[in-house]
Amino acid sequence: AIKKTPLNITNAENGLDVFKNYYKIKNERLFVLPQYVVIEKVMLDKEKIREKFTIPSNAIVIGMISHYREEKFQELLIEAFSVINSKVNIHLVLLGNKDNNESAFKKFDLLKKLINKLNLSDKVSLLSGVPVQEVLNILDIGVLVSEIEGTPNVLMEYMTYGLPVVVTNHKGCNFLLGDSEFLIPNIKLILVDKLEKLVENDLLREKEGHNNLEKIKGYTPKIYFERLETILKKTI
Repeated sequence: AIKKTPLNITNAENGLDVFKNYYKIKNERLFVLPQYVVIEKVMLDKEKIREKFTIPSNAIVIGMISHYREEKFQELLIEAFSVINSKVNIHLVLLGNKDNNESAFKKFDLLKKLINKLNLSDKVSLLSGVPVQEVLNILDIGVLVSEIEGTPNVLMEYMTYGLPVVVTNHKGCNFLLGDSEFLIPNIKLILVDKLEKLVENDLLREKEGHNNLEKIKGYTPKIYFERLETILKKTI
């Protein structure tokens, strides 16, 4: 079926690896087409949301919105956060859904234990089932560290809200961010360094957020379907 299919489209470069390396499909039949932004940007009352989650109004909020799954590295972020926590006024928000399945609940419980072990319970909000727009409205820095990604929806959401980001250097993230210095390997010291740079420099956060907002403007439904039509015309 794969060999007879006239074209193969994935949302990130790494999605083509199996077609190239295993099935030996020619490059002219392979295309990368990232999805468009599906979330609607909604501006909410930041101060009320901060009060809801007991976050100081003057704290810089770092956040990671991601499933509570084994391949998502919230632990790495918590450990990096613990290194810089005493140096600056920051707060960490983690959002997922612990009720997705048993493994998600176990991961949530492990994260809770790690937060308590590091004495960070008053500095980390471990959330589940909260509307994603609420968290996006209060973040100053978006983070996504993980083992594997395609083109992550959450990274596109961070960018839509004009946030500076620190993310693992997966091909899909690289496609969105280009040559950003905040694409990193999953190494704690590097994550600490990049977070410190953003936390300590208001102008850098503003600049990175603006750049990300400009980059994501090309990912609308209209542009997506124009690109899809171009691909189809080439092959069918």
